[in-house]
Amino acid sequence: MVYGQKFGYRVTGNDGFISFSIGLLRKNGQILTGTFSYHENLVKNFDITGKPKSWQVFQRIKATPDTIRQVIEYGLGQGWDPHTKTGEFSLGKVDDNILLNLNKEIVFPELTLNQVALCFAKVGTGHVLTVAKAPFRGVGEVYQVFDSLSLAMDFAREQVKAHPEIECWISSEKDKATYYVSAQEEKSLE
Repeated sequence: MVYGQKFGYRVTGNDGFISFSIGLLRKNGQILTGTFSYHENLVKNFDITGKPKSWQVFQRIKATPDTIRQVIEYGLGQGWDPHTKTGEFSLGKVDDNILLNLNKEIVFPELTLNQVALCFAKVGTGHVLTVAKAPFRGVGEVYQVFDSLSLAMDFAREQVKAHPEIECWISSEKDKATYYVSAQEEKSLE
């Protein structure tokens, strides 16, 4: 309910954007329409040479009732009149006009001299896992930073010994793995 009025809404995923339509509940009137961006997380999967082979894509936006309330208030402020029977009132892309409820963006960490980043993946599929070794579904940390390659290698060896279903990719720069560790093999990719 916004300003004493009940509204109904529909949110639909499309290629490249999320669309919405909002109108008064149980009354005919002007429909408010517009779009959000997905604000996706792209998490890379590496091939056996350490180069990215594919990406897992996860949307960061969560269209909650609060998000819809903000859109309604913004639409009203832009001249939308839900009681007028004149079709649609389009706001276009609203990302910059409301406070979006976004999941944290996953970015490759800023590394200092000698630091490396380690990430886990599922053996066989390459699907990225969180630091807790759960499937990454758009929420959670995927990189662990170590002050040296030797510390990361020791940690990776311990992890794959305890969890042979995982593999570890160690990177010293974005988009390139430099070491690979699994229960079956260990190798430098440089």
